Amino acid sequence: MPYHDRWRPYVRYWFSSSEGATVHSFCQLISEANQDRLLEEGGACIAYTHFGMGFWRDSRLDPEFTRLMRRLAKLPGWFVPASRLLDYLGKVRGWREIGEDRRRLDRMQWKWLLHKLRHGRL
Repeated sequence: MPYHDRWRPYVRYWFSSSEGATVHSFCQLISEANQDRLLEEGGACIAYTHFGMGFWRDSRLDPEFTRLMRRLAKLPGWFVPASRLLDYLGKVRGWREIGEDRRRLDRMQWKWLLHKLRHGRL
Protein backbone atom coordinates (compact mmCIF):
# COMPACT_ATOMS: atom_id res chain seq x y z
CA MET A 1 0.00 0.00 0.00
CA PRO A 2 -0.41 2.34 -1.78
CA TYR A 3 -0.55 0.69 -5.18
CA HIS A 4 -1.55 1.19 -8.80
CA ASP A 5 -3.71 -1.35 -10.61
CA ARG A 6 -3.04 -1.23 -14.35
CA TRP A 7 -6.35 -3.04 -14.95
CA ARG A 8 -8.08 0.08 -13.66
CA PRO A 9 -6.14 2.81 -15.48
CA TYR A 10 -8.52 5.66 -14.62
CA VAL A 11 -7.69 5.40 -10.91
CA ARG A 12 -4.15 6.54 -10.24
CA TYR A 13 -3.63 4.92 -6.84
CA TRP A 14 -5.43 2.59 -4.44
CA PHE A 15 -5.02 1.98 -0.73
CA SER A 16 -6.53 -0.20 1.96
CA SER A 17 -8.59 1.11 4.83
CA SER A 18 -10.52 -0.27 7.78
CA GLU A 19 -14.21 0.35 8.26
CA GLY A 20 -15.96 0.96 11.54
CA ALA A 21 -19.51 1.40 10.26
CA THR A 22 -21.10 1.75 13.69
CA VAL A 23 -19.83 2.86 17.06
CA HIS A 24 -19.60 -0.79 18.13
CA SER A 25 -17.56 -1.93 15.11
CA PHE A 26 -15.38 1.20 15.27
CA CYS A 27 -14.60 0.53 18.93
CA GLN A 28 -13.67 -3.06 18.02
CA LEU A 29 -11.38 -1.68 15.33
CA ILE A 30 -9.58 0.67 17.73
CA SER A 31 -9.61 -1.72 20.68
CA GLU A 32 -6.72 -1.58 23.15
CA ALA A 33 -5.31 -4.82 21.72
CA ASN A 34 -5.39 -3.45 18.17
CA GLN A 35 -3.81 -0.18 19.27
CA ASP A 36 -1.02 -2.06 21.04
CA ARG A 37 -0.43 -4.34 18.05
CA LEU A 38 -0.25 -1.42 15.63
CA LEU A 39 2.23 0.35 17.90
CA GLU A 40 4.40 -2.79 18.32
CA GLU A 41 4.47 -3.41 14.57
CA GLY A 42 5.11 0.23 13.69
CA GLY A 43 2.18 0.00 11.31
CA ALA A 44 -0.26 2.44 9.80
CA CYS A 45 -4.03 2.47 9.74
CA ILE A 46 -6.53 4.42 7.69
CA ALA A 47 -9.93 4.05 9.30
CA TYR A 48 -13.28 5.42 8.22
CA THR A 49 -16.69 5.67 9.78
CA HIS A 50 -19.94 7.62 9.75
CA PHE A 51 -20.28 9.48 13.03
CA GLY A 52 -24.07 9.42 12.71
CA MET A 53 -24.16 5.69 13.46
CA GLY A 54 -24.53 5.63 17.25
CA PHE A 55 -21.54 7.74 18.26
CA TRP A 56 -23.76 10.42 19.78
CA ARG A 57 -26.50 9.34 22.19
CA ASP A 58 -28.36 11.11 24.94
CA SER A 59 -26.56 14.39 24.19
CA ARG A 60 -23.05 12.92 24.60
CA LEU A 61 -20.44 10.86 22.83
CA ASP A 62 -20.42 7.13 23.40
CA PRO A 63 -18.27 6.58 26.53
CA GLU A 64 -16.31 3.61 25.11
CA PHE A 65 -15.52 5.53 21.93
CA THR A 66 -14.35 8.49 24.03
CA ARG A 67 -12.19 6.29 26.26
CA LEU A 68 -10.52 4.51 23.33
CA MET A 69 -9.90 7.72 21.40
CA ARG A 70 -8.31 9.36 24.45
CA ARG A 71 -6.08 6.32 24.90
CA LEU A 72 -5.12 6.38 21.22
CA ALA A 73 -4.32 10.10 21.36
CA LYS A 74 -1.81 9.48 24.16
CA LEU A 75 0.18 6.96 22.11
CA PRO A 76 3.29 8.11 20.23
CA GLY A 77 1.60 8.04 16.84
CA TRP A 78 1.63 10.26 13.79
CA PHE A 79 -1.99 11.31 13.36
CA VAL A 80 -2.43 12.92 9.94
CA PRO A 81 -5.03 12.99 7.15
CA ALA A 82 -5.01 9.95 4.86
CA SER A 83 -3.66 11.98 1.93
CA ARG A 84 -0.59 13.03 3.90
CA LEU A 85 0.08 9.46 5.07
CA LEU A 86 -0.30 8.11 1.52
CA ASP A 87 1.97 10.79 0.07
CA TYR A 88 4.57 9.89 2.69
CA LEU A 89 4.30 6.14 2.04
CA GLY A 90 4.45 6.70 -1.70
CA LYS A 91 7.57 8.79 -1.33
CA VAL A 92 9.36 6.46 1.11
CA ARG A 93 8.27 3.04 -0.16
CA GLY A 94 7.32 3.92 -3.71
CA TRP A 95 4.02 3.47 -5.50
CA ARG A 96 3.67 -0.21 -6.19
CA GLU A 97 2.34 -1.68 -9.39
CA ILE A 98 -0.03 -4.61 -8.99
CA GLY A 99 0.97 -7.16 -11.58
CA GLU A 100 2.09 -10.61 -10.58
CA ASP A 101 0.24 -10.17 -7.27
CA ARG A 102 -3.15 -10.08 -9.03
CA ARG A 103 -4.45 -13.16 -7.17
CA ARG A 104 -3.75 -11.59 -3.79
CA LEU A 105 -5.60 -8.43 -4.77
CA ASP A 106 -8.54 -10.41 -6.15
CA ARG A 107 -8.78 -12.40 -2.88
CA MET A 108 -8.76 -9.16 -0.88
CA GLN A 109 -11.54 -7.69 -3.03
CA TRP A 110 -13.70 -10.83 -2.79
CA LYS A 111 -13.20 -10.88 0.97
CA TRP A 112 -14.35 -7.24 1.16
CA LEU A 113 -17.45 -7.97 -0.98
CA LEU A 114 -18.43 -11.01 1.09
CA HIS A 115 -18.03 -9.00 4.30
CA LYS A 116 -20.28 -6.25 2.91
CA LEU A 117 -22.92 -8.73 1.78
CA ARG A 118 -22.81 -10.62 5.07
CA HIS A 119 -23.31 -7.47 7.11
CA GLY A 120 -25.83 -5.88 4.76
CA ARG A 121 -23.82 -2.74 4.08
CA LEU A 122 -23.40 -2.74 0.35
